[in-house]
Amino acid sequence: MSPRRVMIVDDEKGIREALKQVLEYEEIEVQASASGHEAIRAYPDFKPHLVFLDVKMEGMDGLETLKRIRELDPQAQVVMISGHGTIQTAVEATQLGAYDFLEKPLDTDRILLTLRNALQHVVLVSENVRLKKEVRAQYEIVGSSKAIRSVIEMIEKVAPTPARVLITGENGTGKELVARAIHALSPRASGPFIEVNCAAIPSELIESELFGHMKGSFTGAFADRAGKFELADGGTLFLDEIGDMSLSAQAKVLRALQEGVISRVGSGKSLPVDVRVIAATNKHLSAEIEEGRFREDLLHRLNVIPIHVPPLRERRADIGQLITHFTAELTTEGLPAKEFEPAAVERLTAHDWPGNIRELKNAIERLLILASGRTVSQADVERLVGKGGGDPGRGKGPASSGGGDASWLRAATFEDFKRFQASGRTGLFARQASGERLERVGDCAHIADAAQQSLQEDRALWPVARWRGRVGRGRGRGGTGSVKEKDQKERDWDREMREVDKLLARLPEAEPTLGRGVPTVPVSPHPAVGGVGGAGAIHAQPARGRAWVTTWMRVGLGVALGVGMLLWPYTHACGLKLIFYLIGATVVSVAGVWSALTSWRRRLGIAHTLSIILMIWGLALAGRQLLPRVYGKTPDPFFCPQR
Repeated sequence: MSPRRVMIVDDEKGIREALKQVLEYEEIEVQASASGHEAIRAYPDFKPHLVFLDVKMEGMDGLETLKRIRELDPQAQVVMISGHGTIQTAVEATQLGAYDFLEKPLDTDRILLTLRNALQHVVLVSENVRLKKEVRAQYEIVGSSKAIRSVIEMIEKVAPTPARVLITGENGTGKELVARAIHALSPRASGPFIEVNCAAIPSELIESELFGHMKGSFTGAFADRAGKFELADGGTLFLDEIGDMSLSAQAKVLRALQEGVISRVGSGKSLPVDVRVIAATNKHLSAEIEEGRFREDLLHRLNVIPIHVPPLRERRADIGQLITHFTAELTTEGLPAKEFEPAAVERLTAHDWPGNIRELKNAIERLLILASGRTVSQADVERLVGKGGGDPGRGKGPASSGGGDASWLRAATFEDFKRFQASGRTGLFARQASGERLERVGDCAHIADAAQQSLQEDRALWPVARWRGRVGRGRGRGGTGSVKEKDQKERDWDREMREVDKLLARLPEAEPTLGRGVPTVPVSPHPAVGGVGGAGAIHAQPARGRAWVTTWMRVGLGVALGVGMLLWPYTHACGLKLIFYLIGATVVSVAGVWSALTSWRRRLGIAHTLSIILMIWGLALAGRQLLPRVYGKTPDPFFCPQR
């Protein structure tokens, strides 16, 4: 640790020598000056931690010297000393930035106490400055792409004004960084920056959190409490996820924005507040307004200056800088220092990053920890994000030419799916109930299981959570269209599913073992249907004829038993006859349930209807024997009487 430096400025030689002797005894480096001009010339080179400055001096007096020193160093710590001190002089010196004021004759103990306190204050000030720099670096906006430059230009224009700002963008894009940058560049930078996450606070507590509450206003309010609006007075209030705020809280926020006053929960007193509000959301507020979850007048109040933060896939040129920035930041936190190979940077740049910057930072931290070598290679990155390259049709960054195991997830329509397949990037998709769009499936193991079941049941019916009922024939059931239109839709569906079957046959060899470590779809060494052969070809099982026959056999079994039960002489049945009768009725119901399940899965409409009738039939047959006996409306016993 470098020795502490103290400068003494006094026109009396005896005072300078006495102070110098006391301070040097405390192992402090001392420089003495006889005038203010001499002190001003020596200050930049000596850079003292503390200055003892006499008020009354010839030429430039102490107060003028204090002004000059504070101009050279706004953080300078100065202790004024005087033998003719007055309250007015002390107040003036304090207003100019003096740390303390000592009167002559000087007391050694008082000098040492002031010295110790002043040097501790210097440490606190320097630590505060260092922490502020770290905070600013933590919330620094990194990037030089056109998209982020336009955001920075907008921030520089908006920050000096008192206008409200609405920041929109996906999760993880850095909306809070934009809000903090606006605050740091605004005239309110010295004021507080208060952040409120509206989504993390329960709706019944959001009003108390924003506006405060009075003691006893509700259960648990044991004392008066100031809200975020009061705490942000003179500064900036950042309302994150404003779209999740309750309607009652929105009304109060609107009043605070309109009139500049708030009232605590449980109090009718209005409190004036001077707050600049910056809001952020990842929702489409216009859609929220249409659904009645957001106030339109509040949107007009907040949306004075809209700023949209682009997702990372639209600013791929910044990913290299972000990698360097996050690597340096994480290294200072104790992680091992590793360089990223150019191929690894290119692969990270090609990834779409649905979680945006937050996901990228987590990925870099994971790579720094788990990468085995001294550098992070492309193989390390591919183990993390997969081998798929970026989609050239999205964003502006380079796309890898390698095949992908995840790139097909980015397709939004069936045409996109076919385009990915043509370039070597294939996947499994399911058609939505509208029949015009395809949703992506997020779990590859679930896809493989669905593929196995669909292929074994003849239809390549790929599930996307089966969210609104059946597709194909089930989709047309209950509609208002004609039979001809339904048949046409069925033919279109079959044609597209045959195309999916052909694309599925071209999946890589590793695909059949997704999910459970065992093949989920049969793999055959023989050529696949349609001329696509190889070890990785996947074949659908020809199960339609067998499934049709077995389903109708179950239906026929149930119908035969049901007809036989109608002819059963049940009028005086008891004992074993009654038991056999009930077993038969149970078999009819079980046959109905069994055939109903299989016919529903195979979309055999008539068989499914008959199966439901069989279930009801079996229950009715059992009920006509049991109910009269249970309720005592027939003298027939359960067991035959002894003869």
